[in-house]
Amino acid sequence: MTCCLFPVDLNRSMKMIVRYKKILVYFILFLFLPALVSFADSEFVEIDGIIEPSEVVNVSSQVPGILDEITVERGDRIRKG
Repeated sequence: MTCCLFPVDLNRSMKMIVRYKKILVYFILFLFLPALVSFADSEFVEIDGIIEPSEVVNVSSQVPGILDEITVERGDRIRKG
């Protein structure tokens, strides 16, 4: 005598569950893979942060006075001279 009204094949049910899980994983990869590929192909990654200098120097002039303007912006490259 069985305890259930309908006979259930547990092995078949487990195989179906595993199959549906695989399909779900493939579906999720299908949705997110283009975003991952485009992120990997980008030319640069922008990250916020603070850069600490390896050396701090005092900059001064031989002639006393007041600066009227500063002709460089933060991030500009400058050379000696």
